[in-house]
Amino acid sequence: RYRRLCLLPANASTADWIAAKARTFASGEPLPKTSTVERLEFRLYDLPPRRPRFFQRRTPPSAHIADLTFWDAPGEFFSGPIPDELRPELVHARGLILVVNPLQPPSTHSNASPYWDFFDGALRSVQQAMIAARDAGASVPGFDDISRRIAYPVAICLSQADRAANPERDPNEWLGELLGRDQRLLTDWLANQSAFSFSAIGGDRATAGRGDPRPKYVMHPIRWL
Repeated sequence: RYRRLCLLPANASTADWIAAKARTFASGEPLPKTSTVERLEFRLYDLPPRRPRFFQRRTPPSAHIADLTFWDAPGEFFSGPIPDELRPELVHARGLILVVNPLQPPSTHSNASPYWDFFDGALRSVQQAMIAARDAGASVPGFDDISRRIAYPVAICLSQADRAANPERDPNEWLGELLGRDQRLLTDWLANQSAFSFSAIGGDRATAGRGDPRPKYVMHPIRWL
């Protein structure tokens, strides 16, 4: 059965954040560049089938199956190791979504590939935080002691696919183009990873100019996690 999932704000502040973005988008104005750091909380629900099965007298209720936390922050907030305030959540999480802009390389302070510099800084800091938590006596199910890799699923998401020349291209191929030979090094950090691409507004904004967004493939990495 194909699961029907629904993601909703978990509190008033997150709902207000969503509403403000939606009003700006519907007005036709460009979304402002993020200037502050905000922690946004969502709840993921498993919805019942559109039609009850023949043996069911009534539709079963929706089920809350997971909590998702998103950090909305300026790009430079992540230009290096994961900030201290995020690390405890990542150590004890059940999965991680890394959103990367494939059209604008992240800033870098070294001579390495800017994309590899981002992944190396982020994943190394999560690995070190997991080791420190384990050494302090905490249970860290998302860490593999033998391989010393991050064991929980990590979705690497390439955003703004609607602006790409070929928005339907295979995301693994696209990621490989960004990382080159360094792509194979991701397996040094990650035991379970997959690449995705999506568009938060959909591909019709350029012609429509305003109105409701038409997200494309946004739920794919969430469903995989």
